[in-house]
Amino acid sequence: MMRLRRWLALAFLLQLSIPALSEELRDSFSQGRPSIVVLDPGHGGRDLGAVIRGRVEKELDFAIARKLQEQISRTRGLAARMTRAGDAFVPLADRVDRAREAGGDALVSIHFDDARRSRSRGVAVYYYGRFQKIRSRPGERPLPDPPRSQIAASRRLAFRIRESLREQGIQAAVIDRGAFIVLKSPAIPSVLVELGNLRDSAEIGRLFDPVYRENLTLAIARGIEGFLAQTSALAAKR
Repeated sequence: MMRLRRWLALAFLLQLSIPALSEELRDSFSQGRPSIVVLDPGHGGRDLGAVIRGRVEKELDFAIARKLQEQISRTRGLAARMTRAGDAFVPLADRVDRAREAGGDALVSIHFDDARRSRSRGVAVYYYGRFQKIRSRPGERPLPDPPRSQIAASRRLAFRIRESLREQGIQAAVIDRGAFIVLKSPAIPSVLVELGNLRDSAEIGRLFDPVYRENLTLAIARGIEGFLAQTSALAAKR
């Protein structure tokens, strides 16, 4: 009980230490309809993703996506949608379609890494690489490469998320050449975020710390918000 109280107190203090989401950013795109952020929890249903030491990736993907959805929904001018509402299998190309049907302004796919190495890397943010060959899975519908302008927008989103994570003291890197079908939307800036290596006990252990999880999802939400605010401001000037 004492340990629980200490954690709750620490979480409260951390919330006070994190600055509020920018009013200036909110006001720049809160007029009219909200900007839609589509969250894509990786895997689902019969697709378990990586299973390491009893940890099932599809479950972790969904848990973090739901927490991120809560963070985004608290932000004025933003609304969050999910490509899967529960433990369901959704083909990769269908996830891109669902983001478009939801009127998405940004697509963020949530995953974990499965790398056989001892060195921690932290969070990795991927955007699509034009010349990266993607092998289609059996039964998966192939998609054409997104246009260069869309890849450039996805790159800006990736760097904005990385910047926000680093501001909160979370190690993060941006990686191009992302060979993932969910990054091939022709009209929606899209990134894939790997939140840690499932084989690294230290990285995964942090995700079970409620304070770290709050900090992580808030940082990602603020990065998305900053990107959409900037995009809206640029559009308003045209």
